[in-house]
Amino acid sequence: MDLLSQVRIERDGEAEVTVTEGLMPRNVIHTSLNFTLTAPGDAVAMVPLMHALPIEVDLGFDPARIYVGMERVSPRASKFHIFMRDRHGMAWNDIGGDGRPDVYITRGALHNALSRYPLRFWDELFLMGPEGTREVGAQVGLEKHGCPGRQAAWVDYDGDGRSDIYVVCGRRIRAHNPNQLFHQLPDGTFEERAVAEGLAFTTAGRFVWVDLWGTPLPELLWADGDGLRVCTRGVERFRCTLYEDWRDSVPTALRITDVDQDGDLDAFVVSDKRNRVFLQQDGKRRFVSVDPQTLGLPARSLDAVWVDLDNDGRDELHTMPGGIFARSEGENLYRPVQRIGLGNGTLSPWQLADARVTWADMNGDGARDAVLALNVVPKPHWWADWLAKRSGYRGGKSGALRGEWRLSVLEMPVNENHWLELDLVGSPKNRAAVGTRVRVVAGGRPQVRFVGHAEGARFSSGHHRVYFGLGQAGQVDELNVSWSDAPPCMLRALPADRLYQVERAQDGSGCIAKPANPGSTPASGSADSAGLQAAG
Repeated sequence: MDLLSQVRIERDGEAEVTVTEGLMPRNVIHTSLNFTLTAPGDAVAMVPLMHALPIEVDLGFDPARIYVGMERVSPRASKFHIFMRDRHGMAWNDIGGDGRPDVYITRGALHNALSRYPLRFWDELFLMGPEGTREVGAQVGLEKHGCPGRQAAWVDYDGDGRSDIYVVCGRRIRAHNPNQLFHQLPDGTFEERAVAEGLAFTTAGRFVWVDLWGTPLPELLWADGDGLRVCTRGVERFRCTLYEDWRDSVPTALRITDVDQDGDLDAFVVSDKRNRVFLQQDGKRRFVSVDPQTLGLPARSLDAVWVDLDNDGRDELHTMPGGIFARSEGENLYRPVQRIGLGNGTLSPWQLADARVTWADMNGDGARDAVLALNVVPKPHWWADWLAKRSGYRGGKSGALRGEWRLSVLEMPVNENHWLELDLVGSPKNRAAVGTRVRVVAGGRPQVRFVGHAEGARFSSGHHRVYFGLGQAGQVDELNVSWSDAPPCMLRALPADRLYQVERAQDGSGCIAKPANPGSTPASGSADSAGLQAAG
């Protein structure tokens, strides 16, 4: 075996192992490992110290007797490469227009040491076709350039109908790793444009692309240790406005919803140190920073997502470990209503070292269900010590934080409120319609959502369904769709309690909505064999 890393060897039986190390330029270690197994039960385990690197293996016997991985795959020859990866964010979209999901995967950078190695590194792009899956990252130009990739998402930032990729490269440790913006060209290759577009931030942060104001192009909301930036594309590049300079809190998530129920989108910055709320000022296209506690929301969280749990048209905030915070009709404050996801009371919040939560309608009944992942440590005081340490506390000693991950699924019951779910279909290079803004009016109440509003992942993206709770309204009076790369369109009088597939009419004159629920039928008066259609 040959690889560019030092290794740790573990052996069983009478296995013979010879390890030869050599020093290469830039302090890179080259290791050659030769071993001999002569008796049943002999075994060698090789653990690279730099694990996300290629390993060359030459065993010199029948490849049919060689098995790689848990699925025992045999290589084509006795000499082969295993390219180890350190995968982080995954971004899903159908960029081939064939109805099959494709996925971009960004990898880490060996603790900022990737550029030292005399190898070519790229992020992966798996294209799924009728004959299987192809990985084309190197061919299409997704070069790493030392980026320790974290969060990743597709976006059509310039409205050309082709999906681009934005990647976070900054980490909590200070290092110059500018974010990447891979712009897709007409031939399907990508060019890096973050510096040219003014979006090459170098700090650890979280982002959301969203059409805030119903304009043709989405804005970038970027939250890092300096504050919240709202970036709007100008003639030559993006112009960014910084709304608060807090300089003490690296966010774990950035969630967008209409926090104050005034008809526009606001931002909730999640941090295990200090949450922040940014409310839009009516009609001014500006944000104002608000302490979440003045709204009845928690001061800090490990994770948080907005979700309309009861389909009444008002989002609740599900925080970990704080539970559910709801806003009542006519009130300006949120209040805690239910502690959810802590093992039915068997866990203390102080036992959580980390947490993840995401909500989706998993069984198609109109009610959102939850997937929760909790990292549980045995001693409740550990998280308290950790929080104190991260806030500057230097006394005492913090214990190890590697707990046990526990996964659970919560299925929510259906109630009497009505609902609407949408799967939007965009252009052939952006079939998930990423960047599309949707506004509905039902029972006199306007609501604004966007493709990606339901995302709950820390680094990944791909939950493209759009959800609306309608309360007692049995139909949607108006549904306005603002595409990122086409004129807006409107649908009227959509019956509630259905999942619709919404796409543009082929002649560009409007939208078509096709009921996707088994047994659903289009509304009378505006229906044909293709579904529901209305002019834009």
